[in-house]
Amino acid sequence: MSIFPSNAWQGFEMKTYEKELTTGKIVVEGIQGKNPAEIFDIAERRNKKRSFLFVSKVLGRHIPVSPAVMNSTYQDLASQMQGLIEPVLFVGMAETAVGMAAGVYREVSAGLSRSVLLTTTRHPVDGALLCEFKENHSHATDHLVYWPTSQQHQEWVKQAKTIVLIDDEATTGNTFANLLTSLVDAGIPQPEKLITVTLTDWSGDALESKVSMPVESIALLKGAWDWQANPDAVLPEMPNVNITAKGSVEVSQQQSWGRLGMGKGQVSTFGKGVGATQGEKVLVLGSCEFVWQPFLLAERLEKEGADVRFSSLTRSPIALGHAVESIISFEDNYGLGIPNFVYNVAHQQFDRILVCVETPAESVDQALITQLERCAPHVEIITHDSMLDMAVPVALVDLDDTLFQTKRKMVDELAQEPYAVGAVDRSMTPRSFMTKEQCMLVQWLLNTTNLIPVTARGTGEMARVNIPFKSWQSLTHGAVILQPNGEYDPEWQAIIERDIEPYQEKLITMQQQITDLFEARGIKGWARINYEYDKAIYFVMKHTDSTKLHELNEIGDEVEKMFGTDGFYVHRNSNNIAWLPKCISKGRSVEYLLKKLHQENGEFPVIGLGDSYTDMSFLSLCNWFGMPSQSQLSSALVDHI
Repeated sequence: MSIFPSNAWQGFEMKTYEKELTTGKIVVEGIQGKNPAEIFDIAERRNKKRSFLFVSKVLGRHIPVSPAVMNSTYQDLASQMQGLIEPVLFVGMAETAVGMAAGVYREVSAGLSRSVLLTTTRHPVDGALLCEFKENHSHATDHLVYWPTSQQHQEWVKQAKTIVLIDDEATTGNTFANLLTSLVDAGIPQPEKLITVTLTDWSGDALESKVSMPVESIALLKGAWDWQANPDAVLPEMPNVNITAKGSVEVSQQQSWGRLGMGKGQVSTFGKGVGATQGEKVLVLGSCEFVWQPFLLAERLEKEGADVRFSSLTRSPIALGHAVESIISFEDNYGLGIPNFVYNVAHQQFDRILVCVETPAESVDQALITQLERCAPHVEIITHDSMLDMAVPVALVDLDDTLFQTKRKMVDELAQEPYAVGAVDRSMTPRSFMTKEQCMLVQWLLNTTNLIPVTARGTGEMARVNIPFKSWQSLTHGAVILQPNGEYDPEWQAIIERDIEPYQEKLITMQQQITDLFEARGIKGWARINYEYDKAIYFVMKHTDSTKLHELNEIGDEVEKMFGTDGFYVHRNSNNIAWLPKCISKGRSVEYLLKKLHQENGEFPVIGLGDSYTDMSFLSLCNWFGMPSQSQLSSALVDHI
């Protein structure tokens, strides 16, 4: 038992915690940091190697926890991480710290441009093995680490200057030392900076002496432990869970949450069709290493007003008593034939329980479902392959002249009055407008699809669009891909910056000479370069008098003869002439983006909408595409039929 009552954990530097177990006594001394009573309790392992277990109250693994509490923990740990030298490699330890690692990574990576998360695993997958190592005291000793599938992420792993190792606890530092040694042996250079992140760190400076370099330790609690074994105790028998192998059940190919690398800003559609009512008491259960995407589902349901708790199925064998009030036992869903457990659920009641797995629904042991049904009237199995996920199509949609247009076009060409403002100009004056039908279409797309704009508009112009896009965005003719959090996709940025570099001098020279040509000919127009990433991306020639567009086309012909079009695609419409380097393409960006989304979310239908010839580069990648009845594409279609 603890020698301090719960109200005594105030000003808790140099406090002591001890617990009598059947096989001995665990004593923790010199505790510094958060209130220990809010962070952990002790349970008894069914493991002869180590008889005690620090059971976290904020991890969401052995004790159901609110997603908000878990996220607060991630933010707390992330706030302590300063001065990272990029690229940064984060590694989360299976199985207990997989979700925690992803949560911390989500917070920290928002401020980084080059970072990647890998998680260790005991489930071999189809990928290139980076290294393997042992966690000697564990119930399952062997860990595998795979290379990320993304080539850019692979480069960041190879070049990592900071390595962040994440686990729920550190007791001796041996596991972290084994992991770092394996990474270095695999060819990853010794980092300039090494950081460990844990909920509880009882290891002192042990890791520094093992790796012969400075180590920064970040934790909610720190201290030192001492195990006083009872020599007369009968040691427990551990179930056979020490298996690192492929099971007989097929695992989802969607591994971009960590096993095969995760980059910042990734989104999940797992369980997108699942909802909850206000105040509904919902338990979301992840499964072993598959916890991050289920956590995101739990987090969303909580934000929508449900009373949510999150926990997980696990192979970790723990005895009943102390921090463990109840146990549900059943067979694993991977076809390994090993026991799995759910802790601290059987004695509680919920309105609904969601069991989230990365295997088919039929792989879940009926014994688990039967026992969970005693805790809730509704138990559902959520999988990647359920229709709830498969039914969400991606809609790739051009903006100007597809979802909205100028007032002149509406009145002169469409013979319709503006119904709503689609976008404003730099002075915040309404510039583009929508018909009633366009408004209805946009609302339908927002409600039923993963709506992604694919537009020539740059980041500044996109900020003035009135449609509330929430997903990925392809901007600046495909030169920019924005993540759902509004930040540049770093891998795509690196590709474009590399490919656009040879065009820099020529773009600037052309703009200057064309501007001089406009002035010499007395043409009221301009040639403007569009910049992204502080790089010249492409330039546009425009006439300020819409009644004299023939002058623009005439000078456009002359410019093509002057400079030639090698390496460029010249796009003309009724408003302007754009000179696009051939490395800049809506189709190229969409091809990259669809590959990324398929890696994250598996199969889904793709619908496209566009109006111009340049849109065909991405429309041709869709399963279906459509166009406005009055547009450049529809006119070409009519002319050729």
